[in-house]
Amino acid sequence: MLARSHKQRTLTGSPRGGYTLVEMLLVLSALLAIAGIVWPVLQTWYGHHALKEAVHDVRMRLANTRVRAIDSTVTYQFLYEPFGRNYLVLPFEAAAPDATLVSGTADTAQMQAVQARRVLHGRLPEGYEFRSALK
Repeated sequence: MLARSHKQRTLTGSPRGGYTLVEMLLVLSALLAIAGIVWPVLQTWYGHHALKEAVHDVRMRLANTRVRAIDSTVTYQFLYEPFGRNYLVLPFEAAAPDATLVSGTADTAQMQAVQARRVLHGRLPEGYEFRSALK
């Protein structure tokens, strides 16, 4: 008995390989279903990661300021813009900054004076803001 080959032969005699359209659509639909299941999980994970990174940045600035305060025996204060993204860390003895420094709209002369007093200023990433823990 002769065994039949699973591959069809073309007119030239070479084996014909490839996938049918139905097979390609089946694989594509399976990949899309998996991507649809995984996508929300990845978005949630990225959101948590971005928040942790923003918190880590503020914590590192505060820790550096704490070390500087211990070394120089100067008390520092942390100021932030409520419902905003900007913050300042400056010596407590320094004159209280005006609202333009905290909001980030200060001119270059004000910013140079801030930098001369060893003041740290920063900004949270887009989409994050300081809010009160109390409701």
